[in-house]
Amino acid sequence: MKILRITFVSLTLIAICLFLLAGLIPAGDWPEELQGMQQALNGPSGQDGSKWYTASGAPTDSIGADGDFYLNSSGGSIWARSDGSWILIYNLSELTGPQGPEGPMGLEGLMGPEGPMGPSGSRGLTGAQGEQGLPGLEYNPMQIALLRWYDAIETGETFLDDTNPRALAFDGAHIWVAMGGGLMGGGYLMKIKACDGSVVGTFDVGAPPTNLAFDGVNIWVTTSAISLPPGIPAHVKKLKASDGSLLGSWGMNWLGYYALTFDGTHIWVAERYSVEKRRAYDYIGVGSISNGVGEYPVALAFDGTNIWVANQDLDNVIKVKASDCSLQGTFTVGTGPCALAFDGENIWVANGGDDTVTKLKASDGSLQGTFSVGDYPSALVFDGENIWVANRFDNTVMKLKASNGSIDGTFAVGDQPCALAFDGANIWVADSGGLMGGGDLRKL
Repeated sequence: MKILRITFVSLTLIAICLFLLAGLIPAGDWPEELQGMQQALNGPSGQDGSKWYTASGAPTDSIGADGDFYLNSSGGSIWARSDGSWILIYNLSELTGPQGPEGPMGLEGLMGPEGPMGPSGSRGLTGAQGEQGLPGLEYNPMQIALLRWYDAIETGETFLDDTNPRALAFDGAHIWVAMGGGLMGGGYLMKIKACDGSVVGTFDVGAPPTNLAFDGVNIWVTTSAISLPPGIPAHVKKLKASDGSLLGSWGMNWLGYYALTFDGTHIWVAERYSVEKRRAYDYIGVGSISNGVGEYPVALAFDGTNIWVANQDLDNVIKVKASDCSLQGTFTVGTGPCALAFDGENIWVANGGDDTVTKLKASDGSLQGTFSVGDYPSALVFDGENIWVANRFDNTVMKLKASNGSIDGTFAVGDQPCALAFDGANIWVADSGGLMGGGDLRKL
């Protein structure tokens, strides 16, 4: 009975505690013995915790209390409330985590649809019918494709008769001809169609033109100095190849300019004792060659990396790095070198004083051969396979194989041939006719 009584009393106390804890019995009606337990369980109320607010834009002072925080959902900034004001404490948008590993390459997308075909270009002029070729398989396809499988066509047809052509340049469709004014001064350029020799335009340059170069868009020309009163100094001029309009004129050189060449970015101009490197778009000087340049640097050539200069008075040529104008070598050639041509591997030099042509390896200047030609070789051009030589004082043009320098043909032309050009199919020859004119232009 004693055990049962103890158990009953224990269960009764437990039930009373549960009722008190559940609030079923008001705190004031608790037995005195349990008042301390009630106080221990309920304790005093704590302070309110910090609250977080979130909205777009900066917080206003009308919300929150000191100790609260605010997140700007549009900008990523975090603000804290202190002393009745919101203070910016952090900006999540400025955080940059470490770069994650590179993800795998995505699948290749599908090929898009083929675009529409552009409009057809206008039909070009029909060229004159050529002569029937020889039968057989003795010519390789590349020779035929380059239109160099036949011998030079000596038709006797001439253009611009009784004129004084001095220099030639090809712009991809037209032959530009520098026309001298003889002893009386004056001078102009003529633009003719390479396909039929018809004149497209005539452009006055104010004084006898001496050299021509094409830069892919424009024609560059040097003019002679005229000493007769009132006198005109030599100039360098740039004309737009499309319409012949004058784009610029520079120089006040009374000694004249001897040669021009283009390296893809710059125009190089030879004058007495120096060669100037100038930007093609504005003619601003960016370099100069004087080391090794003689009094008469009468010819220039570019081999893709270097500028070659023929010093007529020194009987040599020099090789200069185009990028920094540093001298790379000086090479003795024949007497009076006056023309240069590059065949992709070698530099060819026309030596007017001893009637020879010299072949030098462009990479190191080593001599590859010296070949006898006609009387006073004064101009050279490369057609992709052969070197053509204008012999000024015997009125001929010679064709030499670039591979070994052997003569592959000699062709009679007009009076004093002084310039050559290749248009991709034909060799053009300027016969100067001497100081007083009487020359012409012909196509081989």
